[in-house]
Order: sequence, then structure tokens, then C-alpha cells
Amino acid sequence: MPPIRPLIAMHCQSFDDFPTKLSRPEAESTLKCWTSMWHPSVLNACGARPDIWEAGFSDEPIKQPSGGLLVVPHFVSVELADQSVDGSCVVNESAASTRIELTNSLVRACGVEPIATEPRDAQLANFFALGYAWLQVRLMTLHVRYSTNLDDARFDELLLKAAAAWTSSDRDQTEAKLTACFDLLLEEKNNYYSVQPELVDLVMLESTTLGSRLNTQLQSTKHLNVIAAGHVLEQLAATAPQLQKNLSERIAGSTATLIGGVQHELPANLLPLETQLQDLLRGRETAERLLGVQPNIFARRQFGLTSFTPGLLEQLDFVGACHMTLDGGQLPEVTSSN
Repeated sequence: MPPIRPLIAMHCQSFDDFPTKLSRPEAESTLKCWTSMWHPSVLNACGARPDIWEAGFSDEPIKQPSGGLLVVPHFVSVELADQSVDGSCVVNESAASTRIELTNSLVRACGVEPIATEPRDAQLANFFALGYAWLQVRLMTLHVRYSTNLDDARFDELLLKAAAAWTSSDRDQTEAKLTACFDLLLEEKNNYYSVQPELVDLVMLESTTLGSRLNTQLQSTKHLNVIAAGHVLEQLAATAPQLQKNLSERIAGSTATLIGGVQHELPANLLPLETQLQDLLRGRETAERLLGVQPNIFARRQFGLTSFTPGLLEQLDFVGACHMTLDGGQLPEVTSSN
């Protein structure tokens, strides 16, 4: 039986013009549909790596792909012609469906009964992660170099062997083949960008995040990097003292780090040096009083570095600073004196 190519219907011709500016619901739908096709049961049943199918931009009915397993995201408007094509099947995503539900529909469309798995199966999650990583590396490679050096034939061979091993419950072979796939992607990434990125997870405290959302973050087992101005910490102490205590305990136990330093996010470029210094001193005093620690890494949600800031931070024994904006604003031009 020839491979049945898993396809995602998108309004683009190839990965060269793959849409990258989507609304949140559209991005979530795309992620769900794309990664669902990387479920090992789907890969093993189809015998091919997922790809794109051009959905077109007109309202005219179009012929469904021959020999393809087509998944249509709920936001992609596609009207298929009435005629049926041998060896093809169409699965329409529902906005309310989960990835597992969508995956089960895809597997059944291949004539295979879904394999009961532990929802938190790490290897299953690695297949989904591999699909996401493959897409990101392909899009970034085409953006930077317009071509790819990834050995697609070797990657596909390893991918399908990993899927076959997973369906046979051979965890050692699954792990080995998945690792080899990730190694090929890393090699491809290093061909055009040979820097190892480090990702930092930031938790921003604002007046709108001091309730259940903060409690959810504090319940997690991962290390937290919390950005908070002094006045927000005072609001936390006044409205949610238990959450303040939990955050303080995590900081004392080295499972959370407080970064920030300011009392208020003032327009620093418009203020004299003395005002900036007083705001930093007050912000550190507030953090010490409420959480028992003075932040030594400077950060603001709004951009606020000036030509005076590095000297102030050095004098106050800060060891680092986050140079960024997290409020949707813009960084100043590099030629700006501020």
C-alpha cells in the first residue's frame, strides 16, 4: 500500500508563505492540527511525514487531494468538490475538540483503532514536540537562507521507525530514533544559526494577575522568575497575604527569583537622576520588607533604560538587567541618547 500523506489545509502554497501572523484561536488551531498528525499511530498508519495542502483562496469548490489524509483547521474555509478521490479522507477539526480527539479521528480515518496510551506519556509528547520543532526549524531556515540542508530522506526514515517502535511498545528504539531526529534538526539549525538559545520563563505580576493566576503559577514545580514592581508587591500583601507568604517561601527556598527593583515604572527618561535613584531604593526596600530579599537583576515590564541606568544599577550592586519591553511598546532607536 503506498503512503497516505498526512496533510494540513492552509491558505498558502508551501512553507515559503506559511502564515505566521495569526490570531490566538487560529494559532492554537494550527498547532493542534499540525502536531496531531505527528502522533505515532498516524505516522505509522500513513507511512509518510506530514505536509501542507494548498486550500486556495477562492470560494469555488476544489478537488480534494488524491491519496491524502487531510485535516482542515476550523478557521480554514474550504469547500470540496462532490467527487470522491480514491485513497483520500478529510477530517474537519472542531474548535472545541482536543488534540487527542482529533488524533483519534485521524487514526480511525486510516482504518486503525487508536492505541490506548497514558495521557502523560513522555514519548508521545516528544512526537508532538518533534513536529513543532520540525515546523519551526523549516520556517526559520527558509526565512534566513531560502533553502534547507536537512536530509529529509534520512529524517523521514528515522521518524517512521520511531513511530513503528512506539506502536510496538519498544520504548528503547523509540527513544533512540526520536533522539536521532532531534539531532538532525539541531544540525540543520546550526547550519544557519550556530548559537545555543537560552529561554527564560518570566512571570509578570500586575494588579490583574494577583489572584488565581498567580496561585496556579506558585503551585507549579518549575523555577519561577517573577517580575514585580514594589507597588504591586504592596498590593499583593494587602489583597492576598497567603499568596505573598507562598511567594516569599519559594524565594527563600531558591525555587523562585524576584527580578525588578523599581517601586513604580516611571518615565525614567523624563526624570532627574535623583528621582530614579530614590525609586530604585524604595523598590528594593519594599521587596526586602515584604519578601525578605532585594532583587539583584533589574527588569521592567515597560521599557525604562536610560544612559544613567547602568551606573545606578552598578552602584546598587545589581548583577544583571533585562533590556526589553513586555508591554507592546517599542524600543528606542540605537542612536538615541536615552
